[in-house]
Amino acid sequence: MSHLHTPTAVSELMARYHAAIGTARLTRDEIERLYWYFHPRFRFFKTVMANAKLLDVGANNGGLSQWRGWSTPNRSDISMYGVDLARGSFADHYADWESGDLDDAMPDFPGVMFDAVLCSHLIEHIQHPAKLIGWMGARTNLGGRLYLEWPNITSLALPQRDELAAAGWPVMISNFHDDYTHRDLPMLRDIALLVENAGFSIVESGVIDAGNLTDQLIDLGRELADPTITLQGFWSLTHWSTYLVAVRI
Repeated sequence: MSHLHTPTAVSELMARYHAAIGTARLTRDEIERLYWYFHPRFRFFKTVMANAKLLDVGANNGGLSQWRGWSTPNRSDISMYGVDLARGSFADHYADWESGDLDDAMPDFPGVMFDAVLCSHLIEHIQHPAKLIGWMGARTNLGGRLYLEWPNITSLALPQRDELAAAGWPVMISNFHDDYTHRDLPMLRDIALLVENAGFSIVESGVIDAGNLTDQLIDLGRELADPTITLQGFWSLTHWSTYLVAVRI
């Protein structure tokens, strides 16, 4: 069995957490702002080119649009386009929105080329990531940027959600298979190859780690019984998410 798939015990995760505990305590607002300020997804969004046309693939409810005016810099100049299975509750904040199953057909957005494409935690839900990434390459302007984020292969070895709940660590998802809508889990090197074949040059990649904020996220999330904050801390602790940033060449 590969070391990547060697099961991780709940006790091991707790040991990692206790070893990371610091002394400085931050407020909820401070933690939230710092967490996102250093997160590669937020950094990508806030630093796309001026007046960019940004495609949000797997846009869910369209909440990403709130980032234009939240924190600095203000990015009200970005024109956003969204695609998901259904129309999101914030879809009116987008220049255009398309609803559809990406396993059936690629988006249309006739006549639109994009300066940035952001796709977070979607490729593990579809059958053919290669087809989608190829389409992204064809619809991204030269110099445009791509952000992809998806679960780390090591999530296959994490304890099941029920095991963590029994140990007093309730999280929405731990092991990759806790989510029944997940399909295959591609490795970073496999997605990187698809991205390069689609005409992009990778400029950054890795796992998402909040560093010294990790224990504070977990503590605050558990104190407030806030599943989102708890999950942010747990995912940081376990390096649950992989990401890459690339430029169309």
